[in-house]
Amino acid sequence: TSRISAGQLSLSLQPLDLIALGSTAVEQAEPLAPHQGVTMRLHPTHEALSMRTADSRALHLRRLRIVIADDNVDLAENFAELLRGSGHAEEVVHDGEAALRLALAEVPDIALLDIGMPKCDGFEVARQLREAQTTRDMLLVAISGWGSDKDKVHARLAGFDHYLVKPVVPAELVKILAEAFEELASARPGEHH
Repeated sequence: TSRISAGQLSLSLQPLDLIALGSTAVEQAEPLAPHQGVTMRLHPTHEALSMRTADSRALHLRRLRIVIADDNVDLAENFAELLRGSGHAEEVVHDGEAALRLALAEVPDIALLDIGMPKCDGFEVARQLREAQTTRDMLLVAISGWGSDKDKVHARLAGFDHYLVKPVVPAELVKILAEAFEELASARPGEHH
């Protein structure tokens, strides 16, 4: 679970997830019930704050426009909350047909697509987005409960750029978004949204 407030992100993580948090320091740790983990208050280290300050002009030049499509309403809303807290514009839908309509109409920078959605699965949404002139270069991220090599190959053939297995580690998603931001910022410097 996560809760985002001004300058603060609270997550309930398993111990291994802490490795992925990067430039943060633990300010406070409170144990939960046995086998449920620890609630921690994290804050950026001095190094992370320095990097953020140095890049603040670049970070505010362009926010990412992101479509989130997942029939798991709670998961989709958690992704949306994380993205809003990072200053991105996100829209959430819960089936493949709605995802396709929205992506074709709005042409976002990124689409986070569940594979097993009703009405039209994520593979078909990805194929159609790759075929359309306006969305063929969009960054497509598959999010799935299936994680076999065969599933990942199928996703790549459908046109996905990345494949995340549920439960998604937030740091994996953040890394993909950071790379996309840098690529888009260098391709379209100074563009405001």
